[in-house]
Amino acid sequence: MEKDDQDGTLSSSELLILTDQQDLEKLQLDLFEAFFLTYGLNALSIYDSLQAPLSIETCWTLFCKADPSFHYKYAVYHYYRSLGWVPKNGLKFGVDFVLYQRGPSFRHADYAVVIIPVEMHKEEARMSWQWLLRLNRICNQVKKTLLLCYVDIPETVCHSRLNEYHIRQVTYKRWSPQRNRK
Repeated sequence: MEKDDQDGTLSSSELLILTDQQDLEKLQLDLFEAFFLTYGLNALSIYDSLQAPLSIETCWTLFCKADPSFHYKYAVYHYYRSLGWVPKNGLKFGVDFVLYQRGPSFRHADYAVVIIPVEMHKEEARMSWQWLLRLNRICNQVKKTLLLCYVDIPETVCHSRLNEYHIRQVTYKRWSPQRNRK
């Protein structure tokens, strides 16, 4: 049982032998985590059902096909990861991501992120005040600060052009006269 000379990896059957056939916990990654580990850190290889490795371009195409919003959500995911945050799915709170300082096992998320795509060649997206107030109320109840993350999307969508996605964030907080008195 030796490492594959080409890339230093072990097959799943070899790993089972090494771990004495123990049923270890499975790691399940979402599309953003998988692409970040593959593209951003070059720490993961993704294979198809025939065990053929997928290129970064193929992964990008497949992930964008599975989720049409993948390209701009990944740009935001990558942005926050590069700043040291750990973004996780925010569906439970009605947002796109929640941001942890070190990860969910260490402490609760500090921020809830809503991604607002702004396509440069189209009108800017608009949300209703009622929607924003509802969302902020939920975030306040779970002690998270709401971040509105505007993403300027270039006309050509490609992983090699991720640097052309411009990200602006706005912190949205409820002002309370009693809390803010001097």
